[in-house]
Amino acid sequence: MSLQGQALREFSRQLRALASRSRLEILQVLVAEETMTVTELREKVPISQPLLSWHLSILRRAELVAATRDGRLVRYAINPTGFQQVSQGLDELLADDKDTETSLAKQAAG
Repeated sequence: MSLQGQALREFSRQLRALASRSRLEILQVLVAEETMTVTELREKVPISQPLLSWHLSILRRAELVAATRDGRLVRYAINPTGFQQVSQGLDELLADDKDTETSLAKQAAG
């Protein structure tokens, strides 16, 4: 079974979100620290606060990061469900690739 429709769009969005060094650095910090505010993240990731917020919005739309309100603050954390979706999408791509290889090998064997 291959990714199609909405699932393919979501998978593509997640891969694009992961295709950034800055966003990968943000994710690494969140994995180590569990939950952080933008101010706390700014101390660990060497980019401006507006750029950090922009990267976080991309990670949120890709469902790789979750945001929760804590009074006036917003705390960010890794969203495990988003990473499970990425893993499942990769598994489906690899399964499709194996099916294609098997089919081509059978055709070549004749």
